[in-house]
Amino acid sequence: MTKRLVEDFEQVITDENGIERVRTKKRVFTHKATAENFYYVFANYVGWMYDLRGGVALRILLFFMEHAQLNTGKVMLTTGMRQVIIEDMEISKSAFAKAIRQLVDVKAISEVFRKNKQTGEIIKLKGEYMINPEMLWKGDKDKRAELIVEFKAIYEDELTENTQEEE
Repeated sequence: MTKRLVEDFEQVITDENGIERVRTKKRVFTHKATAENFYYVFANYVGWMYDLRGGVALRILLFFMEHAQLNTGKVMLTTGMRQVIIEDMEISKSAFAKAIRQLVDVKAISEVFRKNKQTGEIIKLKGEYMINPEMLWKGDKDKRAELIVEFKAIYEDELTENTQEEE
């Protein structure tokens, strides 16, 4: 990681004894980190923050982060892509499914839903996931703010539906 001073704003003031002193008001630094360093540090903390047990869920989450779409955070998980992940990570289909469920349960990712315009029915889009925009964001700041609300609403709706089913 490199760190360098970009701007330094100073002000000359006269103290109570009439002595001129230079006072730094603001310093602006730039920091540059390599992607490898970022993911290394990030991975160690995200597993702990989200209580991800085992390495599979964390490895899948990092894969999702790498493949997330700009301004949506969505990841399209086709059948072929699932197979590539399973083979490359050398895991079973059940370990893959368990890791995805764990990521959804801890709200690191969300399943994606759509409302049918004619019937009003909520339909789960199979193989589509969205990374929690509070964890990772690629894109415009305003779009992120919209999606944070959408992301939280999905879980609130699911919670309400589950509560009604249990009654």
